[in-house]
Amino acid sequence: MSIFYISTVCSNKKYKELCDLNNEIIYPSNQKFHSAILRGLIENNCNTIVFSGLPTSTKKTKKRLFTFQKEEEKNVKYYYPFFLNLKILKKILVILQFIFIFIFWLFKNVRNEKSVLIDSAYISISPVAIFLANVFNIKIGTIVADIYDYTSSKVLPKSKRNPIKKISCKISNYCWKNYDFFVLLTEEMNKIVNINNKPYIIMEGIIDLNKILDNKKKSLNKEMIFMYAGGLKEKYGLKTFIEAFNKIENNKAKLWIFGFGELESYIRLLKNKNIIYYGSVTNEEVLKMEKKADILVNPRFTNEEYTKYSFPSKTIEYMASGTPVLTTKLTGIPKEYDDFLYYFNEETVDGFYNKILEILNISKDKLFEKGKKAKEFVLNKKNSITQTKKIVNILKEDNQNNKSLFLFQAFSLMIISFITIVPNSSNKYIFFFSFILWLLSTYFMDKKFFINFFSFKNIPFIMIIIWIISYCIYWIIGRADLLCLYFTTYVRIIITILIGLYHLKKSDKRIIHFIVVFSGFLILIINLYTIYCNINYYNLSRILSTGTDIGMNLYGIASYSYIYGLVFLQIPLIYLFFKGPSKHKYFYFALILSSIVTILVTEFLIGIILLVLGVIMYIFKIYNIKRLLLFLFFGIILLLLLINPLSSLCENLSKNINSYNISMRLNDIYLLLNNRIDETTDIKARFEVYDISIDSFKSSPIVGVGFKGDEKFIINVGKHSTGLDELAKFGIIGGIILYSLFIILIKNLISCINSKEIKNILFISCFLFLIFSFINNSLFATIIFFTFLLIPFVLKSFELLYEEDKNENSLDS
Repeated sequence: MSIFYISTVCSNKKYKELCDLNNEIIYPSNQKFHSAILRGLIENNCNTIVFSGLPTSTKKTKKRLFTFQKEEEKNVKYYYPFFLNLKILKKILVILQFIFIFIFWLFKNVRNEKSVLIDSAYISISPVAIFLANVFNIKIGTIVADIYDYTSSKVLPKSKRNPIKKISCKISNYCWKNYDFFVLLTEEMNKIVNINNKPYIIMEGIIDLNKILDNKKKSLNKEMIFMYAGGLKEKYGLKTFIEAFNKIENNKAKLWIFGFGELESYIRLLKNKNIIYYGSVTNEEVLKMEKKADILVNPRFTNEEYTKYSFPSKTIEYMASGTPVLTTKLTGIPKEYDDFLYYFNEETVDGFYNKILEILNISKDKLFEKGKKAKEFVLNKKNSITQTKKIVNILKEDNQNNKSLFLFQAFSLMIISFITIVPNSSNKYIFFFSFILWLLSTYFMDKKFFINFFSFKNIPFIMIIIWIISYCIYWIIGRADLLCLYFTTYVRIIITILIGLYHLKKSDKRIIHFIVVFSGFLILIINLYTIYCNINYYNLSRILSTGTDIGMNLYGIASYSYIYGLVFLQIPLIYLFFKGPSKHKYFYFALILSSIVTILVTEFLIGIILLVLGVIMYIFKIYNIKRLLLFLFFGIILLLLLINPLSSLCENLSKNINSYNISMRLNDIYLLLNNRIDETTDIKARFEVYDISIDSFKSSPIVGVGFKGDEKFIINVGKHSTGLDELAKFGIIGGIILYSLFIILIKNLISCINSKEIKNILFISCFLFLIFSFINNSLFATIIFFTFLLIPFVLKSFELLYEEDKNENSLDS
């Protein structure tokens, strides 16, 4: 595998040159950390080249011209770009050279497996690297060693924020959304940077085995030597520790201090002879002194927010020396370290003082054994080979975010959505071809999740298999000639359900957003075209429901099943209009307005009634079953009490409304309420079908009459009542299987949503679907697509966007 590594790390030779040039040790922890990773990658047989902008700036050195250089050290190739050391100009020149070197690397490794690793702190190059990785279909991951620098400015009032820091925050947030995987120091980091739940590993620290000195010998020091090496900052707890150490009245303890920072002058003015300040020395010198000390100290305060997102590199470095470590219990330190470290109990002067006294009373033999075990732990578990092996493994895993596979998956779902939503475009061969394409691309994107989902551990999958088997048996026994026709219909329904559940359970943000946006625009176009057609064709609902030649020729006009799917969609859309992001409100409003107008102009009365019922349920936010039953109970009582006025209202409206279809329906309702239904009413035929279904069910209540039906009537699939039809054909067993499947699927859909309020909205849509299934045919591919795929996708998409905004706002507050 070839890895293109982007950082400011450089070879040891170049690093020494820069330190000499700057007259100081520059970013030592960064150099050590990334050098160890590079060493581990090489030891894991990765061909690695480094593009390094060099760890220098106008503040660090007066040198202005840096020439292009290329060198190799320990099998790692380094490229140092030419630049003028002038802030903005340097960044522009470095980016341009990065593009050329990256493309050169691509051509050189055209047949090799390739990946990109970038230090997240290198934010000037990060967006360009992400863009190129996407263009050339290469997996790109980031190593996040510190996020505090990019979030600290957000806690300041807006008037005090540094504009450059604000821009850095925006760029960082954009990049975090677009990386394919993360290498993080702590678990808490994942909650902040990994917004889209991409693969990640925790690598809190790393030790370069080549930098480890010989085994530590038992201390021969007369005094107990405490040692601190690192940044001399008050917020690191150093001043508090020094004050505690000053309280030690005897000469049994000494404190060695290495490093530079704001406390340097304070330390130099100390009059305590037991506190010795060595200043800033080379890393090699620090390592030698760590082996001579008796205990190494890191008193960093844990109340600082940034400690959640950091793991001090000195902790592992300390442990690797073989000298025991005394530290505060930082949030970023995993529990596995607890047996190998001494912890401060309190982070005050007295707390530090008491712990120093406690350490002074521990024998040096016991301290030596503690240090020895800590060293063995980090050398075996945290060395450069084992730690970078995690990176190599995640690079070799099936690429869950592979760009090409995503395009195939998105394309297949786009076709499935199109031929399911757009009327008269349905084609079973294209549908099954698209499904096979989805199946293959999904399998190779995430084999593990795919196999777990399509397994007999998945209850909805088992129920669907049982449903298919039972239907096949009935088809073969009843009417084998119908097997092909109805089997393809039901399989399409099942496929749609499985696709929806798969992406919801995986919380697949990209696909969910894609289908929502694509379907939303399709719906908007169909709605507008249907409204336009209504102007030219009288009584459009009759044309649609009877399937006349005119209706068949109106390609793309709203279909029978499309209208009812549209009804179920309105409650989620109304919810999003009031609760969703303001930038999407115009789109929601256009969908709601066009949909409601479409439902009205097509004049499907059941659809209008269901829409009104859904709005009432939305207003009361009915989800609790007791409240729902109470609502229905009082609703039925109210209906019975108001039969006469309702009958008169329907009679008057039927005579005064211009629409032939609605007038006819209202007249039918008037006759029904007055028990005067005759052969001429359209509703009479519907009730005759209901009667036949009920009579057939009575003749064989357990297993039903099958597809063959009785001698008088062959029962069509879902003829005006899926519930009654199911009971007639398949009896109580079939009814239990189908409605158990519906309930299990609805429960699984709702479980994919985290917000209780959004669960309520999804329940309302699904409940309307169940009501509809008893008064009409619900087993249409379009209705299933809306209910079990599109509506949950719409709500899940909003929830994911809301969580993403919430994470970003949490950084702002």
